[in-house]
Amino acid sequence: MRLFRKKIYLKQKHLLVILICALVLILLIGFLIIRRIFFPKSVYFSQTSVVMYEGQKKVYGAKTEPKLPFGDNINYVSSNSKVATVSQNGTITAKSAGETEIVATHDLSKKKASLKVTVEPNTIIIDLAEDNIKILKGELLWTLSKEK
Repeated sequence: MRLFRKKIYLKQKHLLVILICALVLILLIGFLIIRRIFFPKSVYFSQTSVVMYEGQKKVYGAKTEPKLPFGDNINYVSSNSKVATVSQNGTITAKSAGETEIVATHDLSKKKASLKVTVEPNTIIIDLAEDNIKILKGELLWTLSKEK
């Protein structure tokens, strides 16, 4: 009778160990799935630096790798808000000439990416060379030719 009780006790002990191992395995798999869904491997901008002109607005949103199913949850900060500001959707507004760095940080993983922004003065240059008039404002160039 004692031998039978020992066998039952050993079976219960083995069953408990198996259940604990199964629970640990389930928790580990769950953690890996949650990490894959909510935590990116990296955060990046499609460019490392950009040139903008005073008053110009453009979206340079950061992206995550892999793309997350529930949105990217990225916060943006400008290192010099006198030169350029950035909204939480990644829209950069050039304020005045100079350089700044835009840093994008993922909320949960704290992974970061940076974008160097150079703001050029928004001036108009008029070149009256030969028979042409060239007007340059920011990135736009207009050329007017004299008709003959």
